[in-house]
Amino acid sequence: MIRLIRELAKINKEVNVLLNPSNVITLTKIEDAYIGSRYLPRRYLKEEVKANVRFR
Repeated sequence: MIRLIRELAKINKEVNVLLNPSNVITLTKIEDAYIGSRYLPRRYLKEEVKANVRFR
C-alpha cells in the first residue's frame, strides 16, 4: 500500500500528505494486518482497532 501511495504521489502531489511519518506507520500497520489476516489468524485489541479506524 505504501508503495502504491508513493507511486500516486509522483502523479498527484496532494497524496504526499499520506506519507508523513505518523501516517506511514498507521498505513503499515493496516497493511500488515491485512496480509497477516490472509495467512495467520490474529486477534486485535479493541484499542488497536479504534486507533486505526480513527486514522484519516
